Amino acid sequence: MFNMFKFTRMFAEVKGNKLLERLRHLNLWTLEERRNKQDLIQVFKMYKGFTKMDISTLFTKDSNVKDTRRRQSHIEVEDTYQPY
Repeated sequence: MFNMFKFTRMFAEVKGNKLLERLRHLNLWTLEERRNKQDLIQVFKMYKGFTKMDISTLFTKDSNVKDTRRRQSHIEVEDTYQPY
């Protein structure tokens, strides 16, 4: 499998640098950043109803908090969720 480590070493200008330095120089995200982004996208899809998974299985809304549009918007994460 061709991974990020091998891919970033292909560029001559960053070949001798450490992985994080190569990623920064090439404007690429780390694996952790990519996973966090994908998690946020998935939660957004659940919140808006774009997926079959019900958001209430992972989150509960706090009815005491209101946002600037005067809707309920605060979400608390359940302790039972383990993404990996």
